[in-house]
Amino acid sequence: MPESAPSFPAGEICGVWIDEQGQAHLALSTAAGSREEKVAAFRPFAWLGDAAVAAGLSGVEVQELKGEGIYRWLAHAAARPVYEELVREAPEGAAVDWIRPLESQYLLQARRRL
Repeated sequence: MPESAPSFPAGEICGVWIDEQGQAHLALSTAAGSREEKVAAFRPFAWLGDAAVAAGLSGVEVQELKGEGIYRWLAHAAARPVYEELVREAPEGAAVDWIRPLESQYLLQARRRL
């Protein structure tokens, strides 16, 4: 007799992917053992060594972080295309760091896991 598929508690994330606009698509387990899809808001982010890296970019919100580390600023983009412009157009040598893939960013931001 074949083994049955493992069951997950209702509401657990079984899958996640980020679309071209930056929305998170989630596959969630249900109490009946099936899956349902939900779409969640997501704002991609990057850590910056200097807030000036995001200067002039519409749709980017920058906040100063506490502490004395290299990455003293957190930049949130309103949508994925804005985020991609932020990381693509950063000056060479600028201190910019981000989590790849975006699905991992979503999980960290939402404080969830697969």
